[in-house]
Amino acid sequence: MQIPNLLHSLIKLCNYKQNKHTIKKEDEQSEHIRINSRLCLSNIWNHGDQSTFIELATVGYALALIISLSTAGGIGDQEDSNICNGFNNIIGFLRQLHLGRQYYTHFPPQPALCKVCEEQIEEEGGIDEVDAQTINKGEGLYQWNTKLQASKAIVEYLNYFIYSRNIRPD
Repeated sequence: MQIPNLLHSLIKLCNYKQNKHTIKKEDEQSEHIRINSRLCLSNIWNHGDQSTFIELATVGYALALIISLSTAGGIGDQEDSNICNGFNNIIGFLRQLHLGRQYYTHFPPQPALCKVCEEQIEEEGGIDEVDAQTINKGEGLYQWNTKLQASKAIVEYLNYFIYSRNIRPD
């Protein structure tokens, strides 16, 4: 089966030359490779079936997304728009693992895969990186969205269930 090799390669490309700053043109090309690799993976999980989810979880898709958001020390993406898109992907991926999918190809919740992804993230200190984004000052259009998306990612990671009719504490 060639799919695991493709996924593994795309995941490696998600973090291609992430913390190596050389020539501006090379940095732009590297960023282009990273963004397009994440876009490919996003399309794969959005349109994939249950077996695709299993492969993505086992090859470390969630971890790759978290690493790409790791701005501490200048390692990950510094653009707020890319950070927000990354958060949207990690939130959606974890949510579908927790709740299952009800569109395209239906499948039930995958608690075992959730655990695999959460362990991968925890081993790399990924939740600390996400938590650091909750204080991201951001700029312009994404100023508040980055903080909100980081908080939502933590909620999905911790698998909170918040009943919408509950009264929020002051």
